[in-house]
Amino acid sequence: MNKKIVLLAFIFSLVVFLPGCFNKVDKQKVIQKDPVVKDEIVPEAKKPTPDGYESAVVEIFTANWEQGNVTELKEQLLNLKTPGDYLDFHLNLAIALELIEQGRKNADQAKIEEGLEKINSLRQENEWFK
Repeated sequence: MNKKIVLLAFIFSLVVFLPGCFNKVDKQKVIQKDPVVKDEIVPEAKKPTPDGYESAVVEIFTANWEQGNVTELKEQLLNLKTPGDYLDFHLNLAIALELIEQGRKNADQAKIEEGLEKINSLRQENEWFK
């Protein structure tokens, strides 16, 4: 009986541990083969400039706002590369446009007004966005 227990324990350990021995993969090779997303280093010349961003926002806003193309305005805005100093402005403008868009879809005047108030607030805070 004692031999049967030892034999069963031996067979069990072979079944559990032996497959791991044959499936060992060199971790270094796996790491090298896996695609790794690296932080893209953007050359100084290709980084968005504040002046370029400001003029692009004004141009996009002017072209679409007067015609009431809020969806197109938001899409074009979200496609812009934004300088770090303008991230808060960019996010707040996108949120304001989303509120207006939702308000129009749901016939919710309160959301439209909230979006318009955000845009007016952004205009007061940013001289270039008047």
